[in-house]
Amino acid sequence: MSKIVLVIEDDPLTCELYGAFFKHHGIDIVVVNTLADAVAQIYADRGGDIGCILLDGNVPKTEDGRPESTVPFARSLRENPLTKDIPLIACSAQGERIRELKETGCVAAFLKDGSQKVIEEAVRRIQKQ
Repeated sequence: MSKIVLVIEDDPLTCELYGAFFKHHGIDIVVVNTLADAVAQIYADRGGDIGCILLDGNVPKTEDGRPESTVPFARSLRENPLTKDIPLIACSAQGERIRELKETGCVAAFLKDGSQKVIEEAVRRIQKQ
């Protein structure tokens, strides 16, 4: 896969795990910690380098904000002509959030269970893109 994965995740340890795991599988990633940074990255990507977005279920809008649901953000990505075809994969520690994100059109959604299995499954899905 020559395109990058945009990881939208606010937990530093999870970011570190994703980084190491995707690197091991030869997948380049860009990590952002807020929805504002995600929007900036997406709109800066005019060349179409983003091949997939891995989205946490709760992320702050800005650096000084509290984490909040990413469901409205995921819906806006599906409705935007620029981003509607970028596959979304959701990961959350909340089962209800997973259900909500699946309904937005995510190609996959995983419950964070503290194991490597979630990341492995995400990698398999991304490599099939």
